[in-house]
Amino acid sequence: QLADQIEFGELHVSIPTTQGQPFHIKQQLILDPTKTNYKINIVVPGLYLAPSQIDGKVSVFVRMMCGCAVTPGPPASLWPAGDFIVVATVLDDAGGVTTYNLEYDTAQTGNSLFSADLSADQKTIVSVNFSASQISTGTYGALVQTN
Repeated sequence: QLADQIEFGELHVSIPTTQGQPFHIKQQLILDPTKTNYKINIVVPGLYLAPSQIDGKVSVFVRMMCGCAVTPGPPASLWPAGDFIVVATVLDDAGGVTTYNLEYDTAQTGNSLFSADLSADQKTIVSVNFSASQISTGTYGALVQTN
C-alpha cells in the first residue's frame, strides 16, 4: 500500500555469476500513488570486468557474464577480441585525466586480458574507470579500481 504522496525507493538486485561473487545493481524508483501497476526493466550488463595488476600497464580482464573468455578470433571463437572496445580512464594524484585504449593481450591468450602501456610521464594513479563494450551486441560492463 502506497502513501497518498509520491515516494522514492531503491530496488536492489543481486545476480549470480560464475566468478563466485554476485553482481549487484541498484535502481532508483519513483512511486506514484495514482499509478497502480508498475513494470520495471533493469538492464544487466553482459560483460564482467575484473581487476588486473601488471607493472607498467593499465589492464583489466574482460569476460562475458557467463564466464566465457574473449579469444583472439575466428574460426574457433564465439567472442573474438576485435569485437570489443575497452577503455581505461585514469585519474592521477595531480587531478589529471588520461584515457588509454586497451588492446587484447595476445601473450595472455585465454585470460581475456586487455592492456596498454602506461605513458612514460604517467603520474601516480588514484583511480581507473574501465569500460568495455561488445560492438556486435551492444553489451557492456564497467569497473572502478582505486589505489
